[in-house]
Amino acid sequence: MYCGTTRGLATYIGILLKISKPSLNILTLDAEYCHNIVVPYIAEDIDKVVLVSSPASVNCVYRVAQTVSTMGLDTLMFLPTTVASLIRGRVDVSSEKLEIIEIESTIYRVTVLQTFLRIALYIGGKSVARIRRIEKELELKSIVNELVEKYAHELSMYRDVKHIAVSKALTIVGEELVDRGVQAFIINESFGIQKIEAPLFLIYTSVEEHIVNEFVLNLVRNGVERSNIMHLRINVDPFTAPIYSIIIMCYIMSSEDKVNDKLKASEYGSNMNVTTSVPG
Repeated sequence: MYCGTTRGLATYIGILLKISKPSLNILTLDAEYCHNIVVPYIAEDIDKVVLVSSPASVNCVYRVAQTVSTMGLDTLMFLPTTVASLIRGRVDVSSEKLEIIEIESTIYRVTVLQTFLRIALYIGGKSVARIRRIEKELELKSIVNELVEKYAHELSMYRDVKHIAVSKALTIVGEELVDRGVQAFIINESFGIQKIEAPLFLIYTSVEEHIVNEFVLNLVRNGVERSNIMHLRINVDPFTAPIYSIIIMCYIMSSEDKVNDKLKASEYGSNMNVTTSVPG
């Protein structure tokens, strides 16, 4: 289940686990809607509830906590620090069936992404070829400088943009940007082309390039000059692309030292212990 602007993150987790173990039955539910409308009717068939949340969704998380506690459902909540601290003060978390994993808010999505990629590796083992390839792209420590160098030209153009458009595979990145107050939308979703202000910054994976090209063609037909459309094309597996993209955007919106410090923090370092070059 998900609270707030984490639908993309929850969908990502569900797909990743399904790829790792196809026999798993997984539902991705909007917690605000489903906690007291759907969950009570399917509680007997639920083995585990996993919840992710945006930093502003304390009330949603609180309602979910009440529901799962009342029904005695095994629940694992991955919460930003800002949410977890408030929930601990409002909910009895002593139950063995409710576990809260608290994550530094500024690196929340990156941490959750990498955590579930690691879980997928564990579940799928070496039997899933794609999972084996993903493993090679998971070593992120000290990679910020390499990413910045690789995409230096694209990053230099960011400061003047009015809107950011992300591809479907990078929905998580769009959610991160929205949480940070950035005007971002998903390519080919409800945001009307007539509302787009140039310059426009496009962030997408290489496997979605044909979709982006169609989108750009529509923009040009509606009077947007190609020179006002900037591209950040991430050429890695679509399942690791959100991690790289979020790191890049965090770099843009923060100082380099601050981002490096967060990525090397002790609570994050256990999953990041090998330096690697940027794939692609």
